[in-house]
Amino acid sequence: MKKSRLKQAITSKQADIAARLRKVRLNRKLSLQDVSSLIGMSKVTLSRYETMDIVNIPFDKIEALAKIYHVTPAYLLGWDSFSSSLEMAEVQGYPESEQVLIEKYRFLSREGQKTIDAILDLQYKLACKIKSSSPNDEAD
Repeated sequence: MKKSRLKQAITSKQADIAARLRKVRLNRKLSLQDVSSLIGMSKVTLSRYETMDIVNIPFDKIEALAKIYHVTPAYLLGWDSFSSSLEMAEVQGYPESEQVLIEKYRFLSREGQKTIDAILDLQYKLACKIKSSSPNDEAD
């Protein structure tokens, strides 16, 4: 059985947390260097979290990692089976590309969300205008 740097046996819960940390980082296509820059922690420490060399991760670090990874702290700690409401959406059939967009949107400040809303409204109106003026649609 693997042991932590403190030479204590690793529990299955600790192994699960380490696996989740690595899984969500890789799913987000982030390197250890990317995350270390965002969170202000050394990439060695982050690697030790993922390899179970460090198993007692401070909660403020769990919260920061969850925010960067767009998941809940409860997911990282194994308290919730869905990493986010979007993982539930995946089960309901939303494409991954739409899930990523929603996750990014939720990560933005309120001002950033308002900017995206305005851009989306303009693009939607343009798409509707083009569609209504298309000669192929008149035959339907």
